This record gives sequence, C-alpha cells and structure tokens, in this order.
Amino acid sequence: MSSSMGRVGALLRHDLRTEWRQKYSMMSILLYAGAIVYLLYSALVTLPKGAGPPLLVIAIVFAGINASARGFLQESPGRLLYWYSIASAREIYAARLVYNLIINVGVALSVFLIFTGLFNFNPGSATAFIFILILGSVGLSTTYTMV
Repeated sequence: MSSSMGRVGALLRHDLRTEWRQKYSMMSILLYAGAIVYLLYSALVTLPKGAGPPLLVIAIVFAGINASARGFLQESPGRLLYWYSIASAREIYAARLVYNLIINVGVALSVFLIFTGLFNFNPGSATAFIFILILGSVGLSTTYTMV
C-alpha cells in the first residue's frame, strides 16, 4: 500500500512540476477565467437578483474544463506507455484525480475572487459559500478525470 501511495505521489509531483515549469499554461487558464468573468461583466454591468451563483458556476465550469483538458492534452502516447510500465492504471488515475482537484479548486477560487471583485458579489456567508465551492470543484474534477 505504501509503495502504491509513493507512486501516486511521484506521479502527482511530476504533474505539478510540469505545470510549474510551464507557467504560461497556468497563466493562460487564469486569463481565460478572467476573460469569462469580464465578458459576463460587460454584458451585465449589474447582476440581476439571484443571478450571481448561476453565472459563477457557469464561469467555473468553462474555466475548469479548459484547465482539465490542458492536463490531458500535454501527454504524449510515449509518456503514457512509460507511465503504464511503472505504475498501475489505478495509481495513474488517482494521481490525475488529485492533480485535477488541485487545479480545479485553484481555478474556482480564482474565478470567485475575480467575480466578487468585478460584480461586488456578496454571497452572505463567505465561508459556507467557499466550502460549497470547494465541494463543487471536487465533484467537477472527479467528472473531468473520468471523462
């Protein structure tokens, strides 16, 4: 079990290091998220009552799909063959799931901060809203990893 967790950790560290080395990739995801929120702001300078959470979810879903797709598009067939030779499919899936979870939570929190700044959005209980936002990101990252 510990060797399996070690391989999952090694794969996760590899993915995160690759993402860190290619800073343009993460910055382009944040730029995409900011552009989505800005387009919403340009279209609706003031939010209609009750429209904040659905628009926020739409922005998070679009930015999350873009972020998750980038992680899968960076892989070459040769690298995947190498990974399958050193780790099982479960270990690769677990590492990819945790990686997508980290990326999607970061994207969701970034979109929330941009959205709150532009629209002066006040969710009421910010801690409860952020907790629900993180739980939603866990569900979305699980779905993105499965697809």
